[in-house]
Amino acid sequence: MIVPEVAGARQDRARLWNAMLGGGEAYEEDRVTLRKLREAAQDVERIAINEALFVERAWRFTIGLRGIGQVIYCGAPIPPGPPPHTAAREPIELGLLHSVVYVEPDPLLSAKGTGYLADDIAVVKRADPLDLADVETVLHTELVADEPVAVVAPSVLPWLGDGAARAWTRGLSALLPKGSYLIASHFLDPEMDSAVVLVERLLQRFDASGSLSGAFFRRQAAIEQLIDGWELVRPGVIPAQGWWPDGPVLREETPSDRLMAGVVARIPRPSP
Repeated sequence: MIVPEVAGARQDRARLWNAMLGGGEAYEEDRVTLRKLREAAQDVERIAINEALFVERAWRFTIGLRGIGQVIYCGAPIPPGPPPHTAAREPIELGLLHSVVYVEPDPLLSAKGTGYLADDIAVVKRADPLDLADVETVLHTELVADEPVAVVAPSVLPWLGDGAARAWTRGLSALLPKGSYLIASHFLDPEMDSAVVLVERLLQRFDASGSLSGAFFRRQAAIEQLIDGWELVRPGVIPAQGWWPDGPVLREETPSDRLMAGVVARIPRPSP
C-alpha cells in the first residue's frame, strides 16, 4: 500500500486531496482534518495544488517534448475537474498519447476511478503500483512492449521508508524500457529555519489524523538518493511550483509553496 495499513486510509487521503484542490467529494471527517491542517499552515492547500499543477506540466513535458506515448499513473485520484491525463490535451489531439493506465489497489477508489477517469485512452486497473509484479502485468497486458513509459507517482515516495523507496525506484528502473520516465512528488523539508516549526506542526496533525500518519518530509539530497540510478531531468529536485513553470509566478510565495517537491527522472538509454 502507498499509505499505512489503516482502514480507509487511501480513500480518506483521496477525498482530502480533492477538498484541498477545491472539489466537493470530502466527508465531514475530511473537512475536520483539513481545518486542523489549516491550524498548522493557513495555506496548506498549496501543497496539493502545487503537486497537481506540477504533474500536469511534467505530463505535458514527457509527452509533448519527449515523445512518451504511454503512461502508468500510480493511484486513482478523485479529481475536482477533468481527469489528470487531459492536461495533455494537445498531445492527445495530435495522437502522441495513446495509453494511460491508472493503477489502484483500493477497491472503492478503483471502482470510482472507472467513472471519473476512464475514457478512450485511459483505463483503471485494480492493482498495487508498489507491487512490481502487478506493474509488470500492466506493462505486458495494457501497454506496448519495449516502448518507453512515463510512470506518474504523485505522493508515493513520502509514504515509504528510505529502504522501501529505494527498492521500488530501483526495481521500477529494472522493469521499464530504457528511455522511460518517472514523474514524482515528495513532501519537502526546505531546510529553512522559518519552516522547522511549520513542518513539525503539520507532521503532528498528519499523525493525529491516522490516514496521513507515517509521512516523511525529506531534504533535497535525501530525495535524490531515493532515485539513485535514474538520470535527473533539469532542474532536478526543487519546489514543485518552480519545475518547468508555464510563466512567471505573479503571486507572492506562501510558506507551504516550499513544502512540496517535484522531480522528473529518466532511465538512460545505452550509449551508441
